[in-house]
Amino acid sequence: MIEVQKPGLLTNVQDLGRIGYQKYGVIASGVMDLLAHRIANLLVGNSEIEATLELTLLGPELEFQHDHLIAICGGDLTAKINGQPIKTWRPIIVKKGSVLSFKGTKTGCRAYLAIAGGLKVDEVMGSQSTYLRAGIGGFNGRALQKGDQLEIKELSITSQMFFTRLESKVSYEEFYEVNWAVTSKFTNYVNQNSEFG
Repeated sequence: MIEVQKPGLLTNVQDLGRIGYQKYGVIASGVMDLLAHRIANLLVGNSEIEATLELTLLGPELEFQHDHLIAICGGDLTAKINGQPIKTWRPIIVKKGSVLSFKGTKTGCRAYLAIAGGLKVDEVMGSQSTYLRAGIGGFNGRALQKGDQLEIKELSITSQMFFTRLESKVSYEEFYEVNWAVTSKFTNYVNQNSEFG
């Protein structure tokens, strides 16, 4: 379980989109940065189609009520855990009671927070994406608000393996981030070559 202490500017649940309903007037929704979303999910052992939290400009403040494996990809919104700066584009174990916050954007305007197991929200028309104007999908069809409680699904076999291996390295620290990451050279290359988008 994760509790929203502050919602940020616009934080909502998105996945790869709601495809096939445009003829009925329902937009696709979905993430703005497909690459960041997919990589964040893969870094925590999720399927790349799992929903993530899409954070805009000023991210939320989230309290972790259990130990979780997370990854943040996309724009640099100056992420911190308990006030300590953390790096992005890598798996991070966050301990129970820790608070993830964001100071503000350095580069880009959207970042994606993937949580091992994925967010436990209902699908609407085959997607968990939030469609704000229609009030459907995501977390009650809206952006996150203070006091919301986000449930997390059971870990996949891959996520459990990642979590177990990394958790043993945390010891008494409030979080543990691996010392490797997806290189920015790769993400820059992909952003310049639309066939990967």
